[in-house]
Amino acid sequence: MPPLVSIVMPAYNAGEYISQAIESVIQQSFTRWELIIVDDCSTDQTYAIATEYSNKDQRIKAYRLNQNSGCAYIPRKKAIQMAITNWIVNLDADDFIDSNDLEILYNRAIDSGADIVLHRLVRVDINGNIERSVEPCPKWSFDLQKILTGKEACMLTIKEWAINGNGLFKKNLFEAIWKEQNLNSFIGMNTDELLTRQLFLEANRVALCNAQYFYRVNPQSISSSFSPKLFHILQTNQQLKKLLILKIGLNETNNSLIESQIWEGILSSSIRLKKFERELSPLQEKEITQNIYQSWHNIDWNILKKYISPIQYILFHKSFKLFMIIISIWIYIKKIK
Repeated sequence: MPPLVSIVMPAYNAGEYISQAIESVIQQSFTRWELIIVDDCSTDQTYAIATEYSNKDQRIKAYRLNQNSGCAYIPRKKAIQMAITNWIVNLDADDFIDSNDLEILYNRAIDSGADIVLHRLVRVDINGNIERSVEPCPKWSFDLQKILTGKEACMLTIKEWAINGNGLFKKNLFEAIWKEQNLNSFIGMNTDELLTRQLFLEANRVALCNAQYFYRVNPQSISSSFSPKLFHILQTNQQLKKLLILKIGLNETNNSLIESQIWEGILSSSIRLKKFERELSPLQEKEITQNIYQSWHNIDWNILKKYISPIQYILFHKSFKLFMIIISIWIYIKKIK
């Protein structure tokens, strides 16, 4: 029987966890799948493990990029382009899925007529144990019977992720986005988050279900340690704002959400820059500072001032130099305490 669902797995130095990810696919109650693993030039045994599985099970395909791309977006895109089915499920190489995940996702898609079906993201620790003190996404209280429009789904991811961006997606949504994509668009660490919003806006109907995806908090990942790539959020947020203006238009509520998200990205990036500036080259520091300034300069302060404290507004909106001085002082005070 030909596959109905393609699981795509970008992988980089995930040798410690990728077997669990692959085994969680093999153990699915739904058997009409293919698994496409694209290795981003790992330096550990990741590709060897993937190849070993592909030799044992013809539904599993292992592919290796010619050079490291530096982000999960590129190998994920390659895997999706290789897929032969109409439905795509993403599975990161250090995560895993419940044994009935694909069955629930696929049945919900057929029953609801949705273009996208989201499973629930459940956080696990480094050993794969569920962290029960952490709410899943969406939260347990979220109504999974809802059918959202693409625009509604997109706005539920702005400022905070009330829903997640992982599940079952029609392949033609990706194809439509990549057909229109500007070749000059910035591609960085957070590009997948932007892609999620693009997918929602391309979809007519977005459904949810009680299938469970287990995502691991890996202290060795880029997002858990310092890297210049963490500053990519600045460019991604600017692209996201342009996308929302183009596809939705910004009323006061929507505008406040995206401006708040941009502001939080500026604050976190500024604090990170001052904390780790010794780990950056002068050129890197200059480039990052310029990106922070560009984002700060583009803030709609008339919108944002309603959602930050009066003191923050007074201190931060008049002068970028003063803003960075205040951040430096705050970092210094935190160090000596």
